[in-house]
Amino acid sequence: MYEVSEMSAIMQHMFQLNEQLKERIESGEELGSFSESFERMLIAKMTNDKPMDDFFKTHAETFLANQRSIYENPAQAKELYNEAINSCITCHEVKCTGPITKIEKLFIK
Repeated sequence: MYEVSEMSAIMQHMFQLNEQLKERIESGEELGSFSESFERMLIAKMTNDKPMDDFFKTHAETFLANQRSIYENPAQAKELYNEAINSCITCHEVKCTGPITKIEKLFIK
């Protein structure tokens, strides 16, 4: 029976939070605050016990910085949000290509 890895569960949670953030940005609602739960991606157990290498760590830090910037600069939320989503795709193009199509749905047009 398939068990979701800790990293996969975190990524799914981050996807859900970004779906909600996208809706708030599109509707002009208050953004809220950066979810510290995203930080767990820096220590989570990877899928299939793969090691967390420097490539992943660097891209994870970039994503986290991009995600924080959305809340720090709400006037530019749409552009910064899309930049954060793009940083997900940049990493997934190398590390785990499966969810790219799903991630692309997060972009704000």
